[in-house]
Amino acid sequence: MTAAMLAVGTFALLTIVLPWINARSRRARRIIHGRPVVIFHGGDPCTDAMNHERVSFADFYAAARQQGIEHLEDVRLAVLEANGQISFFAQDSADDGAPPQPPGG
Repeated sequence: MTAAMLAVGTFALLTIVLPWINARSRRARRIIHGRPVVIFHGGDPCTDAMNHERVSFADFYAAARQQGIEHLEDVRLAVLEANGQISFFAQDSADDGAPPQPPGG
């Protein structure tokens, strides 16, 4: 019973403390949530970044297919987001996607 209460109390404390830390520290936010990483740029995969982030080419191609991309020549940029998803930006539209930094962040 004591171990269960300790576990519940720990998770409750983390649920309260982590958002508070995220709101006050940019460095902690990067550590806790991560940051986006460019894994494909200008028609070439960034193999060092892909290896560091442990993204295989099979996973990369599968993510491209899921987003309806038939040819990698159509991709200008691919970004591994902090949540693990891959965002693709097409060659012909320079103003698509999210801004590099959120407003006020």
